[in-house]
Amino acid sequence: TGNVIFTLLEDTKRNIWVGTLNGLNRYDRSSGSFVRYVHDPGEPASLSNNEVLHLLEDRAGTLWICTAGGLNRLDEDGGAFTHYRERDGLPNDLIYGALEDARGRLWMSTNRGLSRFDPRTGLFRNFDVRDGLQSNEFNSGAILTARDGRMYFGGIKGLNVFDPDQIRDNPTPPAVVLTGFLISNRPVPIGRRGDRPPLLTAAITETSALRLSQRDRVISFEFAALHFAAPEKNQYAYRMEGFDSEWNRVGNRRFATYTALPAGRYVFRVKASNHDGVWNDTGVALALRVVPTFWSSRTFRFLFALAALLLVLLVYRVRTFAIKERARVLERSVEERTRALRTTNTRLEREIAERRRTELALRRSEDKYRTLAAQIPVGIYRTTDDGRYLYANPALAAMLGYKSVEDLMTVSASVIFADPAGRARKIARWKARGGTGSSEIRLKTRQGRIIWVRDTGGVFRDRRGGIAYISGIVEDITEQKRAKDRLQGALREKEFLLKEIHHRVKNNLQVISSLLRLQSRSTADAPARELFLASQGRIRTMALVHESLYQSRDLARIDFAVYIRKLTGQLVALFKADPKRIRLRLRLERLPLDINKAIPCGLIINELVSNALKHAFPGSRGGEVAVSLAAGPGGTVRLTVCDDGVGLPPGLNARKTRSLGLQIVTGLVAQIGGTIRMEGTAGTEAVVVFPLEGGRSPLRP
Repeated sequence: TGNVIFTLLEDTKRNIWVGTLNGLNRYDRSSGSFVRYVHDPGEPASLSNNEVLHLLEDRAGTLWICTAGGLNRLDEDGGAFTHYRERDGLPNDLIYGALEDARGRLWMSTNRGLSRFDPRTGLFRNFDVRDGLQSNEFNSGAILTARDGRMYFGGIKGLNVFDPDQIRDNPTPPAVVLTGFLISNRPVPIGRRGDRPPLLTAAITETSALRLSQRDRVISFEFAALHFAAPEKNQYAYRMEGFDSEWNRVGNRRFATYTALPAGRYVFRVKASNHDGVWNDTGVALALRVVPTFWSSRTFRFLFALAALLLVLLVYRVRTFAIKERARVLERSVEERTRALRTTNTRLEREIAERRRTELALRRSEDKYRTLAAQIPVGIYRTTDDGRYLYANPALAAMLGYKSVEDLMTVSASVIFADPAGRARKIARWKARGGTGSSEIRLKTRQGRIIWVRDTGGVFRDRRGGIAYISGIVEDITEQKRAKDRLQGALREKEFLLKEIHHRVKNNLQVISSLLRLQSRSTADAPARELFLASQGRIRTMALVHESLYQSRDLARIDFAVYIRKLTGQLVALFKADPKRIRLRLRLERLPLDINKAIPCGLIINELVSNALKHAFPGSRGGEVAVSLAAGPGGTVRLTVCDDGVGLPPGLNARKTRSLGLQIVTGLVAQIGGTIRMEGTAGTEAVVVFPLEGGRSPLRP
């Protein structure tokens, strides 16, 4: 079955057994052939696992096969295997090897400790590190029985040596007691339970019988074995006589739960074993009586059946009476229906006469409509979904260059569209808008000339939801389109002219700024040079407004928040402020300002920020300059420039100062119709509030 061989064995019959990675083989020396045994998922009596790790023949001549899937015993006559796995008592299904002691018991090394198996009783006794093993994990092939009877098992942390005859089980079975009783996962107290009579009059350990109600749907018992040598190895089994057909073996779990026990009498029994597997088969017992609820009793069922029978009789009598009454009603209904039919016939005769008069009026109205449609100067049409004309008036035929309506109706409606797919897109748009719409489209006349039309109409459906027809009115707007194109061209020329003006103004201001910079370099007078530099900054501020207008899509307004970021950045660079010493913080709301507001506001910011950068932080003093712009109440704008520097000189009045910068600020605030408030106790703060004429308008991105 494979070339990877784990173990070899010669049995008492001189057969050679070969254990491989892929199954078990028996070699017959006389014939020189192999008999193969492999795992078959469809055959329960086949080998439990193909990975054969060890082979053992006991004194009785029985062959034991240790695999990665449990212990196997071979019935050589029938070729069937008996399996022993974890569910049968093994600590682990991976068995590395097995040895037989003098009593015929098998000792096996596994991946979870040693296991002793008695083939006569079918019982396992397992040992782990708590019993003195070097480790729970052993190695394949590391097993030996010495001449003195002692056994050697090698593991991953050393060697275990013992005499199997010296390892004796504790023969004393443990006492078993009930330790708790719960209803709906809640412990039952001793005595009364609120307004209900007591269920337990003594501790559960001293109770021999309980009376329960069917309303106690979930009951639980807790129990324990009074054996404390290795309590975690004590094993338990319980059974509810009258409900369970066999014992429930639950390992070392110490509770049992039952749900919805039927009414009746039961006996709950628990038995346990000590850590050596010696069972107390007598255990402990508790008699239970589950009393049925009223609706589950025989009396209730009898009364319910009697009531159901009486109800059936009542329904039968009522049904019989109803049938007779329905027959009488039906007779009256037939008479009334006959009279109604006579009345209906008379009414139908009148309606037929009225319909004839209506049809005559409709024909006359249709003649008037056709006359009006033939004389109206706009085109009217009705087509099918595939483009076949159902109706067209003479104006449409003349608009498209056809000699007559009959000549137009010989072509498809899709032919007159300049774009071959234009009609399909138009109908799709109308459907998306609820079935109606108006579109400006290009049509092609019979002579090939392109015209613009406004097509207003709708998609009309039949009762089944399909398209019955498409109808609309067509108006020639070619001249309107040409006039609109001429107007848009004039607007583009105006926009180009305004951009050119702003561009030239910006260039001229930059030339003036350059001249001032050259003049400042040529003078040795420091105050004069300071004045030149201040004038240069003011001119650069105005030039930046024109540059923003030139670059903006809206030539009348600029985004003042973007402008402030550019302006303050230039001022920081101009005064060579150290960003580590002087920080600039901006809190700006996007507001549009026209040129009449933008230039004064820009000059105000230029003066205030320049003063802060020059005078607020003398020497190595550091701090922060903050500029904020926000919309205020009543259509106003609030501009704030502040710093945490040395502050204003004591007693300074901004309106009466001789400082040219503050005089300029005061004059510019008055120019834009605003107010200014300046404070200089802890740093300097200037707050300018001015109206935003026309209210606040959104900026285009």
